[in-house]
Amino acid sequence: MAVHEKLLKIQSSISVPKNQHNKFGNYDYRSCEDILSALKPILQTHKCTVTVNDDLIFIGNRYYIKATATLVDCESGESVSNQSFAREEDSKKGMDSSQITGTASSYARKYALNGLLLLDDVKDADTNENQQQSQNAKDDKNQQRSRNAGANKNQQQSQNAAGSNRDPKGGTQKKLIDKKVLDALRKRFKDNGVDETKVCSAYKVSDLSQLSVSQHENITQHFEQVKEKCAA
Repeated sequence: MAVHEKLLKIQSSISVPKNQHNKFGNYDYRSCEDILSALKPILQTHKCTVTVNDDLIFIGNRYYIKATATLVDCESGESVSNQSFAREEDSKKGMDSSQITGTASSYARKYALNGLLLLDDVKDADTNENQQQSQNAKDDKNQQRSRNAGANKNQQQSQNAAGSNRDPKGGTQKKLIDKKVLDALRKRFKDNGVDETKVCSAYKVSDLSQLSVSQHENITQHFEQVKEKCAA
């Protein structure tokens, strides 16, 4: 069986659900690790291997990560490859240079594998079209909220604030961020022009001091999106 025939069988059988969730952006996604985990048992069945390699290249005045995903037939030695590119940011708040490169590498590797395995069966959350659809839906939702604002608004906000400190799996209290973390977060918001009232609204808390540790971690992981959506 030729390598392209094996690739066809692998493409037809692999399924990688988008089980990761970005809470702030409210979308599901798959990671590079998710793809590789689903791929391993299928490779064993078809006696193939997959390797993913990176190259750092300079185009214009910017550095790009070129990722190459290669499927190799262990029986014949034939191979087929797919490449993807991701541009490094000049700088990113809260990340050193190695983390910036690692983020670009993960992105490029994921899309090199997506192309090789035909996993782009639905609109991904980071395509321009999907972002525009999400923004339109969010604008419609905000308009609807404005029309429905009234006597129940304060009561609903109080319920959300009270409920945000509760564990959804039970009635126990969630662990809130401490004062040191709170002060650092407020300073970061101020330095980056982030309106903390918008963040509170997004995370359904009455004040930043009511953020849980897990909510703070989510904000930190997706700070650039928080910054974009909650600019003052």
